[in-house]
Amino acid sequence: MKEGKLLVRLRSQSVEESLAKLHAQLASVITTATELSIREKVNEALYRLAKHRYEIARTARASSEESLSERLLAANRRSELVKDEVLSAESKAQRAAERDVIGREAADVRVAIEASQNAIRRLTELYGDGVINSPVTGIVGSLHLSEGSVVREAEPLMEIVTGPPFVLAYVPEGALYNVQKG
Repeated sequence: MKEGKLLVRLRSQSVEESLAKLHAQLASVITTATELSIREKVNEALYRLAKHRYEIARTARASSEESLSERLLAANRRSELVKDEVLSAESKAQRAAERDVIGREAADVRVAIEASQNAIRRLTELYGDGVINSPVTGIVGSLHLSEGSVVREAEPLMEIVTGPPFVLAYVPEGALYNVQKG
């Protein structure tokens, strides 16, 4: 067996389940990011309208107070103008607050997406599709498994004998033997 040559290809159910969970989590976070993006666009459009509405309401109320005919303006109409200004100010403030919240949430979601992608990448690199290459040049001396075997974590798969070849022989005692190479 040469160094770097394929020794075994393993399949880990727990690693594959973890990868599936990480991919599902990533898909969920991407969906959240998409929803936030939509909310942000809708909010931005509504914010401009709320701001414009507020400016109109404020101007209408201010001009009604400055008018010479202020005394002639019915109390109900003045009340409506003030109420409209308050409602439009509230709407504008809500949109501004939502803009801030969406910005923070979007930043958190981007961090979560990056973390999920990094976890998937690290686990995929560590797992390496279950490929185990020989770390050394040598001979597989003892194989502790066969095709389709189920092994536990940290259980030895095989032994690789390295270094110069040698023979370990046991001979009966009480005699002389002439042992030669070959």
